[in-house]
Amino acid sequence: MRHVLSGLTVLALVTLACDNPVAVDSDILQVRKAPAALELTNVASTPVYFFAADRGWLAAVDWVPCADPATCSGIDPRATRRMPLDSIGGWSESTSEIVVYHWRLVAGTSASGFVPDSMRALIVRIR
Repeated sequence: MRHVLSGLTVLALVTLACDNPVAVDSDILQVRKAPAALELTNVASTPVYFFAADRGWLAAVDWVPCADPATCSGIDPRATRRMPLDSIGGWSESTSEIVVYHWRLVAGTSASGFVPDSMRALIVRIR
C-alpha cells in the first residue's frame, strides 16, 4: 500500500509541476503574461477573435464583438499574437487585471455573413 501511495504522490507532483502558473486558458485561447505584453495563442483549428481591456475600464466602454473577419482582431489557428500592455484598452500603470474576451465566427445573418459563437472571457492578473 505504501508504494501505491508514493506512486500517486509522485503523479500528483508531476501534474502540478507541468501546470503553467502564468497562463490562463479556455477551450480556444491561451493567454500568457510576458514582460510588458500578453501572448495570445489560438489553440483551436479555426481563427479566434478577441477584445482585451483593463477590467476596471470595461464599465465605461460600450462595445460589441466584431463579426467581420476582414476587420476583426484575430489570430490564425495554432498561432500566437503578442499584445504590448500599453496597446490594451484602458491600460495604465495601475492596471491590475486585463479581461480578454474571445470568440469564433460562424455563419450568420449579419452584413458580413458571420456572427460570434459563444463569448468567452479570461481574466489575466497583471499585478
